[in-house]
Amino acid sequence: MVQPGPDITRKGAGCFTTMDGGASWVQQYTGIPVTLTSVAMIDSLRIIAVGYNGMIAIASNSGKTWDSVNSGISDVDLEAVSVHGFYGIAVGAKGTIVSTSDRGHTWHPEFSGVSNKLYAARMIDDTTALAVGAGGIILKTMNGGLDWVQVSPPSSHALNVLSFQDPETPNIEIVYNLPQLQNVTVIVYNVMGKQIAMLASGELQQSGPHHVVFNGSTVASGTYLFTIKTNRYQGTGKFELTH
Repeated sequence: MVQPGPDITRKGAGCFTTMDGGASWVQQYTGIPVTLTSVAMIDSLRIIAVGYNGMIAIASNSGKTWDSVNSGISDVDLEAVSVHGFYGIAVGAKGTIVSTSDRGHTWHPEFSGVSNKLYAARMIDDTTALAVGAGGIILKTMNGGLDWVQVSPPSSHALNVLSFQDPETPNIEIVYNLPQLQNVTVIVYNVMGKQIAMLASGELQQSGPHHVVFNGSTVASGTYLFTIKTNRYQGTGKFELTH
């Protein structure tokens, strides 16, 4: 596992790596001359990182050494990266999305259809991915990034809630955008209205995209409901859990 570390130093952008499930961390320097903002593990050895000025860097030895690759862009800061097998996407300012289908060796700009800054991305499987950003926008592709559609129209007065199951685990991820600083409560119920889990309990959260994860291994397969309550807004939804 790897996480972004300190910003620019004479040795380049920093990162921290762990080989024991997070019990201990080792600080390393990438030699990459820009700030790195997000990382994703392809496998136990191969890691992708993205950052300012369209930077995409890859390590093939658990983060010990890094090499930059051509992202196809140079004037846009990338904010997040997500991978699934051979496929991946990175997102950033001005609605920028770039994708790879060969484990990060080559990247291609995609047309998102928006100019909003995109803050986060998630590959659900090889062809389906989500991206969220400013103005409460949520984008989705179901063909590997060739076409992106807005799941919810941009709005400054909506939570724009979306949920999906991790295809490799029974965990359910609930994604939402806050229009402003607010206290947030997230509760999961069964179809009989019984509370199953509280994923956030009045926590103060900044405006922008957020997500919480429901551990689906604790309950049976079936339909579940959830609510997201804030000082001024409420979002609701449901999801199908399968084991």
